[in-house]
Amino acid sequence: MLLSSGVKLIEPVRKYAYIKTHKTGSTTLWYVMKLYAINHGLRRVEPRDKIHLGHPRHLELNNSRMYLQTHKVGEYDALYDHCRFNKSVMDKLLNKPAYITILRDPITRFVSAFYFLSSYRRMAGKESSVGQFLSNIDKYKNRINRFTQWAGFNGMAFDLGVDPPYKDEDVERKIVEVEESFAVVLIMEYMPESMVLLKRTMGWELDDVIALPQNSHPKLASKSGSSTDKYTAHHTGDSLDKKQKDTLAKLSHADMKIYHHFNATFWKRVQAEFRFQEEVQLYREKLERYLKEREKKGLLEKDVILGKLKLPDKALSASKLQNNSN
Repeated sequence: MLLSSGVKLIEPVRKYAYIKTHKTGSTTLWYVMKLYAINHGLRRVEPRDKIHLGHPRHLELNNSRMYLQTHKVGEYDALYDHCRFNKSVMDKLLNKPAYITILRDPITRFVSAFYFLSSYRRMAGKESSVGQFLSNIDKYKNRINRFTQWAGFNGMAFDLGVDPPYKDEDVERKIVEVEESFAVVLIMEYMPESMVLLKRTMGWELDDVIALPQNSHPKLASKSGSSTDKYTAHHTGDSLDKKQKDTLAKLSHADMKIYHHFNATFWKRVQAEFRFQEEVQLYREKLERYLKEREKKGLLEKDVILGKLKLPDKALSASKLQNNSN
């Protein structure tokens, strides 16, 4: 069906698996995915420990220690917690869901992980910056082997199901699999565009994809005057010199290959959309109002999570995250 504007209407997708990559703005998107499932009464795959669906191991269909088995295999509608991508298992558990994920420039992603994780700072010394760490990486090579999972240099590849040592042929196969299997791959640096593309891909309403930034680092946030750009944290790599960035790019070779491929395909899709930037502007205006309301009330991210900021139900009813169960 077409509107008079030429925009095609599609039935809302209500069966999806969100692959939550780490340190990519993924918690912000996690709220969108969880709230949509709650608001629409979807049957959700709930982690036994409330956080991990097997991660860093793969989810096992019949492992009741990994998730609450409240429905039969194939009857679940939504998965969005920490879980490595495994198409064969997820296709069975959710009966061929729409797959969604988000990626981030591996340079800024690692900088964020470095400052987020105390393990790196303990290794490098309290006063060490990420630049100093990278400039002296040979000192730490024997100690960073344990960071081969999500916290490491190729954490996005790991979350998408690639196992260390991240051989080129394995990464290339994974790119093909994601290209063929995923409904949409979003890009953190362009979150408003990503959320509008998500909305259109899934046939959802714009209010369904309004999300407030979570887990942002105050010292690493974008210096843009627009509150909506707090998503992007563009400046997290600005302190690195060319040699340090080159070192990081080599260490993050799998993530670099995945990111550059899907950043390109993301923009191809955007360019093919009808009156896309108009809707992006509308999204920015709505989000800006919510963010200003939060700032006006002096609320922190954790206050929003606890439901102290009252927003339209579809936009962010954060108290439901705490109080709803299957």
